[in-house]
This record gives sequence, structure tokens and C-alpha cells, in this order.
Amino acid sequence: MGTPRWRRGLNRIGFVGWLLAALLLGSLLAIIWMRVQQHRTEQARMALTAYRSGSIQDRRWLPYLEALPPGRILAPDGLRFIASAELQRNVYALALTLQPGWPTANGILIVDESWPQPKPRARYTCQMPAAGYRALTAALDKQLDGFAGSPDFVTDGTSYAFERIRGDRVTSGSGNAITAYHQAGDLILRYTRAACSFTRLPEPGSEWYLSER
Repeated sequence: MGTPRWRRGLNRIGFVGWLLAALLLGSLLAIIWMRVQQHRTEQARMALTAYRSGSIQDRRWLPYLEALPPGRILAPDGLRFIASAELQRNVYALALTLQPGWPTANGILIVDESWPQPKPRARYTCQMPAAGYRALTAALDKQLDGFAGSPDFVTDGTSYAFERIRGDRVTSGSGNAITAYHQAGDLILRYTRAACSFTRLPEPGSEWYLSER
């Protein structure tokens, strides 16, 4: 005697229910796995872009760091900074130091522009009043010290690298499309324009992009 039709129907319903449950469980596990991976990626990006102890580690900036005075020369109070406007391929590298008793902070500005026309890399000397330098570095230290990094990541904005020398203490951070670094970079730009007014620099608020005018 064959299996009654109603029982075969129940078996099919049971199989379909089991299949749907398995699919639901698989989808749930996939979502959990994706979120775990996303969290790990965000944590890695935050660690990579965090402002932390030590010198700038990103080897991309090595040619510019080597062209600037080293940290030991800038001690006990110095700053090294790089801004790269990626779409224009213009790079600006700055080093400043205020030595005890100096009335001004002295520095070097390197301008490496590819837009609007390629130019030979230029090197300038800059001077900033001691009071202005102290105001700048105090604001930078307040904003960046303890910054835990950001999960944001792009490659077509402005890339920044910061390095502060305070006695034996060196701190640094780098990243692209990070609000804290944009704000710090704009602060440096405003002070640098005043100290290095002899050369064309981007406008404040431009994220170190030159105007098309």
C-alpha cells in the first residue's frame, strides 16, 4: 500500500520548511561574517590612521621626509608635515622648529607641483613668529593627541602626514579623507601662507588644492 497523498504533501512541506530554515540560517551567518570582516577592516584602518607615538611610518613619504630636516635637528620643538592633493598631484612638505631663545621659528617648505603645469621641485626657507608657532602647535597638539584614527578610506582626496617633536617625544599620524586631519591641515595652511607668502599656496579651506583661477 502506497504512502497516502496527504502524508506525501506533509513531507514536501517539511522539506521545504527545512530548506527555508537552512537558507535563512546561512544568510544570517553570512551577514554576521560580513559584519565581522567589516569591523576588522575598520579597526585596521583606524589603527593605520591613528595619531600615535613614533615617527611617520608610511614609506610613501620617504622622499619628502629625506628632503626635510630630520627630527633630531628639529628637537626639542619641531613639526614635519606633508599634504598631497591627489587629483592635482601636488605635494607640499613643511618642517618647522622653534629653538630655545629664538624670536622666530625657522623652517623649510618644499613645493612639488604637477598642476596646472609641471614645475621643478622648489625649496623655500620660512620664518614664523614664535608666538604664531606656539599657537599653531598648541592647537595641533590639542586636536591630534589621542586621536584614535578613522575607518574612512579614499585615495582621491588629500593625504596628510603629521609629525611632532616635543623633547624626546615624537608623535605622528597620516591618512586621507579624515576630518581631524583635514582640520589640522587647514590650520597649518593658514599659518604657512603667512610665513611663506613669497610663493603661491592653496587658499585656506581648499584642503591644499590650488584654485583653477
